[in-house]
Formats: sequence, C-alpha cells, structure tokens
Amino acid sequence: MVGTSPRTLGLGIIGLHVADLGASFDFYRRLGLDIPTDVDLSGGAFRLPLPTGQIFYWETIAYTQQYFPDYEPGMGQRKIALEFGFERPEDVDAMYGALLAAGYGSFKEPLSWGDIRYAGVVDPDDNQIALRFPLAS
Repeated sequence: MVGTSPRTLGLGIIGLHVADLGASFDFYRRLGLDIPTDVDLSGGAFRLPLPTGQIFYWETIAYTQQYFPDYEPGMGQRKIALEFGFERPEDVDAMYGALLAAGYGSFKEPLSWGDIRYAGVVDPDDNQIALRFPLAS
C-alpha cells in the first residue's frame, strides 16, 4: 500500500553479550529469571523464553565473534538498559541488599521520587541493571 509504513510486532528478543555464561546466569537467577540449572554452557549461547512472550538471550563474546569477527564489547556505563520491576517499594531495597551481599556492585543506592522506588546494581559484565517499583510509569 502506498503511504503506509511497516509496523513492528513489538520487542521480541533481548540479548546480552557476556564474558561468562555461568556468572551471568547466577546474577539473573537472583533477579528471578527461571534459568534452568542444567544448561550446557559449552555452546556459548542460551535462549530463554519469557512468560511475556519475549526471548532473553545470552551469548559469550567468543560465540558472537564467530558470526561477527570484528565485534568488540561495548564500553561505558549504559551499554544496555534493563529494568526489573517489583511488586512493592520495599522489595527494591531487599533485592538491592541481597545482590550487594552476594558481591555484586552498585551504581545507584535506593532512592524515591514520587511513587517510584529505584536502585541500580551492576551485573558480572558491568551492565547497569535497574530495580524499580512500579515496573512501568
């Protein structure tokens, strides 16, 4: 049709390029992703169907470089933007504390503005991951 533009079906796949699948899985399991514990790590990649219909994938740098030989990991603070939502504001603080106690880093201590509760942690690949209530606003 003339004058119409293609329409997206929506966001279907979210991916991370990581140094160590096992370390990344441990972090994201703590955030509630249901990653099986018997995943074969030797292939260098894993796809996880999410309950919302999207697919979350992980690929090691080496795996990615098989298909994109010039690929180099991104640099800087905001290579990706992932936000995990929680049912209650106090759940943000609890998860933040649990992740720091497990040895992960922080980029933003818990804070509130209006009805939003927000905190920021760092995954094993130095990605900044937000924790927030409510999930969307």
